[in-house]
Amino acid sequence: MIKNTILSIFLCILFSNRIHSIEEFVCIETSVCLCNSYDNKYIDISPLGKTNLTVENQNLRFFFYPCRNVSLDYKDIGVNSTATSDCASGATLCVYNTTDQKLTNLGIVTEGKFSNFYPKTLSFLHGNKSTTVLLECTPDFDISYLVNSVSDGNHYNFTLFSPHSCTKTAHPGLSVGSTLLILCTTIFGVYLIGGALVLHFLRGARGRETIPNIEFWSSLPGLVKDGTIFVLTGCNPMVISSADTYDKI
Repeated sequence: MIKNTILSIFLCILFSNRIHSIEEFVCIETSVCLCNSYDNKYIDISPLGKTNLTVENQNLRFFFYPCRNVSLDYKDIGVNSTATSDCASGATLCVYNTTDQKLTNLGIVTEGKFSNFYPKTLSFLHGNKSTTVLLECTPDFDISYLVNSVSDGNHYNFTLFSPHSCTKTAHPGLSVGSTLLILCTTIFGVYLIGGALVLHFLRGARGRETIPNIEFWSSLPGLVKDGTIFVLTGCNPMVISSADTYDKI
């Protein structure tokens, strides 16, 4: 019986840790280049916004402009052609086929979507063309580079090696409420300790007499009680037991 109980507890801890490890990588897409997660973690590839990444694989030449759309024409890639470029209106991903000499749009920046789970991937769907970019963290490299793997004409796979593909942890500052709470606590502490020292050394107060405005703080619970009763009874002054009330009676 004891063994079964210990085994059950162990399995619960194991699965709870497993669930937490999965959830901490859940992607909450904030923008086309920013993916937030749990525990203030995030991936932000927006620093790549001015980077032009190119890669060639056999007869295909790929152009990737992270986080932005770029108007790309044949003359921009050194090809002498009078044909209309599919990327001329702006694209974040383009491919040039040296066989048929066509420049094809694989996606615009607003079509980029982060996946929900780690490893993080950025996916594009443009017409019947789908592209997946795996974000591979390389913290020891200062540069970013793109690698193309298997492509079948309608789907393309890439791996983006970059220090900006790494999961980072944000360090949020204090909220307004926390700042006010710290400020009020500090002021009250200075008032209480400073007042006690002044009363002790300058007036010779001892015991309860060292508390500043002791009469007010002693009457505060009663004042709070009277105020609460006053509000709950529809602001009727006759329900509050005070000297003025007895005079009116």
